[in-house]
This record gives sequence, structure tokens and C-alpha cells, in this order.
Amino acid sequence: MDNKERILHAARELFGTLGFADTTYKRIAQHLGIAEGLIAHYFGNKDNLFDAVQTRILQDLSERMAEGEFYAHHGSPCSSTRPRPSCAPHKTRKAAAVHSCAVLRFFPSSTKARTNA
Repeated sequence: MDNKERILHAARELFGTLGFADTTYKRIAQHLGIAEGLIAHYFGNKDNLFDAVQTRILQDLSERMAEGEFYAHHGSPCSSTRPRPSCAPHKTRKAAAVHSCAVLRFFPSSTKARTNA
């Protein structure tokens, strides 16, 4: 994962945990062990970083919704009681996004919530 992706990932985590006001360049930089200037280099200011995080969240959600719609129409090859070798975790996010078990991997907490409801 390159620095820009690491920054986006950490910012997403910190914005979600601390909120916008308490998430600072300094906290993100300390979390990652990088210089604050590197964040400014990629995103300019905190508003741009927050916009980039929101855009990424919406892209991820859109991909997952499309995946769910596909599997709702075509079924999942992982629905058998015995796990298939093809359901093993993948090393790349892109590969996981197109994999038949991706919805469960991306939404483990929502799966638990439905089971407990």
C-alpha cells in the first residue's frame, strides 16, 4: 500500500473514531509515523482529505451494492455447506471485490446483526 492509500485508510479510521474536529494532520501523521507535510502534499488541506475519504467510502459502498445485486440474481457459489478452495482469502482488494465471498468478508458485522435479529 502506498503512502496516499495508507493516509486515506488511517484518516477514514480516525474520522470514524474521533470525528472531523478531533482528527488532525498531527494525529494522522503520528498514527502512521510519517511527517504531516506528506499529508498536505497529497491532499492540501483537511477538507480535501475528508472529501477523499468520503469519495472512497461511496466507491466502496457502490462496489459492494453492485456485488450484492449480482449475487442476489446469480447466487453465490459459496453457499454450499462445505467451503470451497476458491473461497480462500485473496491478497488484493480488487480480487476480493470480485470474489463470490467478498460480501461476507466486507460486512462481517452486518452478517452478525442479521443473525442476532
